[in-house]
Amino acid sequence: IENLRELQRLAEILLYAEAADVHAPALRTQTSLPPLVRNLALTGSAIPVAWYLEARQQQSSLRRQFLNTVLADVDIVLTPALPHGVPDIGLVTTHSIDFQPRELLGMFSWMSFVNYLGLPAIVVPIAHDLRGRPISVQAVARPGREGQLIAWAQHLEQRRPDAFSSLTLSK
Repeated sequence: IENLRELQRLAEILLYAEAADVHAPALRTQTSLPPLVRNLALTGSAIPVAWYLEARQQQSSLRRQFLNTVLADVDIVLTPALPHGVPDIGLVTTHSIDFQPRELLGMFSWMSFVNYLGLPAIVVPIAHDLRGRPISVQAVARPGREGQLIAWAQHLEQRRPDAFSSLTLSK
């Protein structure tokens, strides 16, 4: 996906800015929020409105572009679900001493652009890594093709025990 990083950046702008908007009353009154939500909202409150408006303005044209290029001649596109496998829980748990905010947000990098573009998607496990953690793919389709995604996932699930039960992939 040619402009993936840009799509991810725009998706993050919306995530942060909308978290700030939704949680503004709690931030103003210093109401207790879960640490991750508080961090998202505080970050979003520092994002210029112009950035948010630009990200919203570009959504339609970038969605059309994606549909006309990536999904032009196919029914479903497969992407990784996670950038580098399932991380250790301490890295993505907000109250852990090992917590890494970027690690947690990185977990959504392949899914965020799909949400930003407003496309239907489904995540399906296909194998296990050397640590026994699931490896999953994200299937993305055109709007209105949710049924097709579910049918594809069901088809894969029916065959998975035979095809993937003993499959282990390494880095």
